[in-house]
Amino acid sequence: MTVKDELHALLDELADPDARLWLEAIRTRDPFLIKLLLAPEDDELETEEERAAIAEAEIDIVVNGTLPLEVVRRELGL
Repeated sequence: MTVKDELHALLDELADPDARLWLEAIRTRDPFLIKLLLAPEDDELETEEERAAIAEAEIDIVVNGTLPLEVVRRELGL
């Protein structure tokens, strides 16, 4: 089996949302996205503090909306 055959077999096993993320990572060669996709799954339970922070962030998104990635990158000097 060639490397490309193995890659095709792995891709066939992915659900569409995961395949879409890997496609974006490969197309853009985005090091952050690649590291995120390769990171181990977080198996620790959320703390009450983390749940509160997530709820606060979700409210902020509803109230204030979000910024396009280009704007965030520009503001961070990337």
